[in-house]
Amino acid sequence: MIRILFFLILVSNIGFSQTSMNMNLLGTYNYPNTEGSDIWGWVDNAGNEYALVTLQNGFSVVDVTNPSVPNEKFFISDLTSTWRDVKTWGNYAYVTTEADAGLLIVDLSDMSGNTYWRLTQFINPNNGSSITFTAAHNIYIDENGVAYIFGASSNVGTNPANGAIFLDVNANPINPHYLGNWNENYIHDGMVRGDTMWAGCIYAGELFAVDVSNKSNPVTLGSYPTPNNFTHNIWVSDDGNFVFTTDETSNAYLAAYDVSDLNNIQEVDRIQSNPGSGSIPHNTHVDGNFLITSYYRDGTTVHDITYPNNMVQVAYYDSYSGSGNGFDGCWGTYPFLPSGNIISSDINSGPNGGGRLLVYERGFQQASFIEGNVTDGNTGLSLSNASIQIVNSSYSTSTNLFGNYNLASLEDGNVQVLFSAAGYIPVVLNANLISGNIVTLNAVLYSGTGVLGCTDPLANNYDPSANVDDGSCCYGDLITIDI
Repeated sequence: MIRILFFLILVSNIGFSQTSMNMNLLGTYNYPNTEGSDIWGWVDNAGNEYALVTLQNGFSVVDVTNPSVPNEKFFISDLTSTWRDVKTWGNYAYVTTEADAGLLIVDLSDMSGNTYWRLTQFINPNNGSSITFTAAHNIYIDENGVAYIFGASSNVGTNPANGAIFLDVNANPINPHYLGNWNENYIHDGMVRGDTMWAGCIYAGELFAVDVSNKSNPVTLGSYPTPNNFTHNIWVSDDGNFVFTTDETSNAYLAAYDVSDLNNIQEVDRIQSNPGSGSIPHNTHVDGNFLITSYYRDGTTVHDITYPNNMVQVAYYDSYSGSGNGFDGCWGTYPFLPSGNIISSDINSGPNGGGRLLVYERGFQQASFIEGNVTDGNTGLSLSNASIQIVNSSYSTSTNLFGNYNLASLEDGNVQVLFSAAGYIPVVLNANLISGNIVTLNAVLYSGTGVLGCTDPLANNYDPSANVDDGSCCYGDLITIDI
């Protein structure tokens, strides 16, 4: 259960009550006889939206076009496994599992669920090379129709690469061609944009950038350790200048990195959904200016990454009743449906501890940002550890060693900002906050003492002892009621 960061909204939807902020639950579909795994989305030619839900015992396709009444179209039974993942290319879904069932290829144009194939061997038609795997932890398919099989293994005596195996699904969707592999480290999860593969190498505890322009000869470009050294997944920003990672361990962080220079990767921020609780982040995805994350016992979380060096949580829906450390609750999320709805898959928040599909409506917007510097008016030197607070709110921060600060607010409009430091007279400055924008607000403090309060003698709450106006003045007629 998420600690409330800004304010609490209690909602009661679809028969159960959970905490949330700026997200609404539109509908659910329950799997009472099995636990849930990962999720992806797909849209048919008519614009109907589907949730592709992987489960411990198989693969489920659910029509979520009407999110209040999700409708399962078909289910394909499979060998039991905790780990199952799915991605799409065209009208086909590609499902991996660690259950040694091979790669499941499903024709989504047949909503009877009767058209599918299982493959374990893949051949390169140009040079005759081949690879065989019966299990894999994860899969990603890039914009060119190349599938990347992560964490592969085999139970038939072969030894496939457990980094990434490259398969061309565009050339032949039901019999993909083998192109090559990268095998410097085990990859738990990853994604590809253009010619760069971003890999979460969980046991190395690092993110890796790999040039995959030549699938037969991929080249490692750089790597960088993640905060908790258990790098689970990774996603790149739309402009390609930043990546974001999760570490799948208790009290881990969502982290942001500047990767504009792969010879000098820099971590620029890290954040926790629920600091100190022991909760575990799982899978994160970049959706424009937002980072949408499945966060196990904290549910589905949303962070504004407009400025990656100042990430701020702007929404969440906590779908699991428990809290803290544990691999329960939300496994996966998918934020890319044309409707804007977010679909998430829960492991065991449904009836009888079963899996659950959840469909959410967005109620969030970009945060508003303030940044600046605080200096000593007598010396001109920067002030460290000065306090900055938006008046009448919980949004506050302090300056760093160089006197700089940045602050985010979920609200916009005209606000007053209080600057204070020990031994200095406080100052209140005005700012107009705009969603998605940064306002620069510098402050100069002078040594002395100050008393905060209303300094306007015409105000109802005038405080004659105050010498620093804190924006609290109230005006208008007073009404006295005798009881």
